[in-house]
Amino acid sequence: MKKGKDFIFSFNNYFSVALENVAQVMTILICLSFGNLTAQNNSSLYDRIWGTYYGPYITKSVSSAIDSDGNIYMLSEVWALNMETEAANYITPGAYQTTFGGGESDILLSKFDSEGSLVWSTFFGGEGGDWPTDIAWHNGNLYIVGSTSSSTGMTTTGSFQEFMVDMEPITIPRYTSGFLTKFSSSGNLIWSTYVDGERMEAISSVTVENGQVFITGNTNSTSHLTTVGSFQENVIFTDVHNQRAGLIMKFNENGGRIWGTYYGSGAVNDMVSDLSVDSSGNLFVVGTTEDATGYFSTTDAYQMQNNGNRDIFVSKFSSSGSRLWSTYYGGDENDKGQNIIVLQNNIYVSGASESATNIASSGSYQENLIGTHSNMIFLKMDSETYDRIWCTYYGANGMIPFNLSYSNSSEAYEFWLTGTTNSYEHISTDGAYQEQPNPNTGGANHDGYFAKFSEDGNLSYASYYGGEKRDAITKVLPMNDEDGFYLTGTTMSYNAIATSNAYQSELPNGNNPTNSFLIKFMQKRMGVEDSQYQKLSLWPNPTDGQFTVEGKNFGELQISIFDLIGREVYTQYKVKIGQPIELQDQLSSGIYIVKLKSQNQRLTTIKLLVK
Repeated sequence: MKKGKDFIFSFNNYFSVALENVAQVMTILICLSFGNLTAQNNSSLYDRIWGTYYGPYITKSVSSAIDSDGNIYMLSEVWALNMETEAANYITPGAYQTTFGGGESDILLSKFDSEGSLVWSTFFGGEGGDWPTDIAWHNGNLYIVGSTSSSTGMTTTGSFQEFMVDMEPITIPRYTSGFLTKFSSSGNLIWSTYVDGERMEAISSVTVENGQVFITGNTNSTSHLTTVGSFQENVIFTDVHNQRAGLIMKFNENGGRIWGTYYGSGAVNDMVSDLSVDSSGNLFVVGTTEDATGYFSTTDAYQMQNNGNRDIFVSKFSSSGSRLWSTYYGGDENDKGQNIIVLQNNIYVSGASESATNIASSGSYQENLIGTHSNMIFLKMDSETYDRIWCTYYGANGMIPFNLSYSNSSEAYEFWLTGTTNSYEHISTDGAYQEQPNPNTGGANHDGYFAKFSEDGNLSYASYYGGEKRDAITKVLPMNDEDGFYLTGTTMSYNAIATSNAYQSELPNGNNPTNSFLIKFMQKRMGVEDSQYQKLSLWPNPTDGQFTVEGKNFGELQISIFDLIGREVYTQYKVKIGQPIELQDQLSSGIYIVKLKSQNQRLTTIKLLVK
């Protein structure tokens, strides 16, 4: 793999080692499938409607988008192995680019309808390696960003940067240039430009609001990127081999640059990973920094200094590119800011942390780091006062986050976190589609996960999704007006991914094939009794240790109480609705998980806060 690819998006390189091994395999391996060893829960809140693999021998999902008509756009990276013989099976007639461009990898852009049928699919790439990272849909058009080493086949005539900038004659090799590309929803290229300096660029995210295109990325170039009078017009790197600065740019809908700024000191690694735009046109960015000088804090920051090795930063810029506010966020170890969403004066940030301090807020869903390796984190801040509202850990050792998305239900916003994990605990909720990881999960094998949180920071649903090998969920795409969603991701598993009625029900032939996948889930329509059972509650909550179960009378219940590390601390049988449960002397202050069973073994789970 080229180093430029590692630079793009470290969490998204989960499959890199496996793919390199595929390219180097010189012996024939015989793989035996033992069927579906992963149990799916028939009583899940969501039903899988269909699931399909998609792509040639080595294809990796990097992002996806959904349009107002419910069509899904999958953005994948496809490797050159066996491409000449396989391309015809995956590219539709009349596509913008019907042949593989060359080099190590190309971009594969595909459109599916809501029933899982392929509408169109095209390659996009030149003679070198091309690596996409993000996609956005806006007003009937698609915007794609990433990195490329191709000097041809990537741009359109008259674009902002039609040609690569000449490389600076120094000893460091040139790995990649950035690119920004616009396609129509029918698969036609509208315009495309390099985003390029004299060294190396990697563009990580794109957001489009009111026809304005915002991108973020990272660079070690010192020219051709920023505009005069921008927040940070220049940067000086003390070590161009090992240091990067963030990059933030704004374009119009025709691909013309409006402004561009560096974001970082140049003395350490400063990586901008994602951005979001609020209703006033202000731009919020999130990233990760090693900086200890206070560069990423303003006078009204929530956290003024870096507390550990690497911290998260969250920053606010005006629509004209002036910095308005910025803060560090992190603990005593390594923390990573991954994604950001701004809604109704609130900032939502997802990421990962190895820090046991200064992360979660008191009373949050998961107050403590579990294990010594990365847990996922989910943070909410006020975008006007810049106060932290809450922050919670999620999961246990070995959490690798990929994306954050949201849906607007009839009552409130709901947030979906995705990624991959080799953890056996603290991931799924009771009644999830896949409550347990595949039996082979652990070590090098991971399962994907997807989790739904409320805007108050409470976990309402979470599930594994994976088979016998490596799996990752790259994104959840909530449906516009329905109680359902799509999953996109990457897998090496032969089982538990696709359905028999799918567009592509099997992985391609070969040793350790890797494919993108697309899955459709719909919320199960519950009967009256099921619906009422979901409405059982504990009162009061928070409590001093005395509470009752409230709701429809299902007869006698079994109540089991667990602490946040999974230990059962209390069980009582034959509990009736309204019956006082008095545990003032048995439950210390903290958060507990209460599981309720009825006589017919239905189960619901409620979080209990003991003051």
